Amino acid sequence: QTGVPAMGRLVQVEQTGRLVNYNPEIRATVEVTHPQLGVYQAQTTAIVPQIAIPRAQPGAQIQVRVNPQNQHDIALVF
Repeated sequence: QTGVPAMGRLVQVEQTGRLVNYNPEIRATVEVTHPQLGVYQAQTTAIVPQIAIPRAQPGAQIQVRVNPQNQHDIALVF
């Protein structure tokens, strides 16, 4: 819920094999378009709610939050 809002494009998505409350965990490479830093790639892991699985596919646009102290620390917003 915190961090600088930015847009991202999922470049690569793979399941880690871990489930949290029946929701899959993914490892994603994201092309982030940051308002001040421009475009760069970052990796993250995230729990994807069952209802959001169709949106968690390579090529999909997704909102992200970027840690202001570390631009490679991002969170996906579903």
